[in-house]
Amino acid sequence: MPDSAQACAHAIIEVVPPIVQALRMEMRAQRSHDLSVPQFRTLAYISRHPCCSLTAVADFIGLTLPAMSTLVNGLVEQ
Repeated sequence: MPDSAQACAHAIIEVVPPIVQALRMEMRAQRSHDLSVPQFRTLAYISRHPCCSLTAVADFIGLTLPAMSTLVNGLVEQ
């Protein structure tokens, strides 16, 4: 990997975790405690990919299919 690409990758690795943490903290502060972060991310993914499969959402969120099914069922009940 060229030096500039390696430096860019290193910079991204350094800056992304604090940004994600800040987003999570802000989301938790703003939400009405009705949705967990994975539920929110699931709804956002489905909004961007309306005809997606449960497998696609599970892969994106990083859950097993049974766990994603449980999460989606909880969203439907809410």
